[in-house]
Amino acid sequence: MCAAGLLFELLVTADRMPAALELVRAMPHTRFVLNHAGGPPVAAGAWELWATGVTTLAAHDNVMCKFSVARAIGRPMHAATARCQTVGAPPRVDAC
Repeated sequence: MCAAGLLFELLVTADRMPAALELVRAMPHTRFVLNHAGGPPVAAGAWELWATGVTTLAAHDNVMCKFSVARAIGRPMHAATARCQTVGAPPRVDAC
């Protein structure tokens, strides 16, 4: 891992995860943190693209996943609708 103890934070959504994966593969000695679990598409319901991206990134030892409290309990920071607020954490946590 990085001798200086630094890491690179990935702030990407599902559609940008392939580019993040390229970076992770190109820099195997760098620690990466997937911020906000990659922004699970709660409101859009586009789980497959997101779950595939997260699963692929998680296969790399130099990638970690960070959850924000608001997202982990099903209250997205953006587009907080009644439907989003009733979604629990397990689908997102299990994928990461």
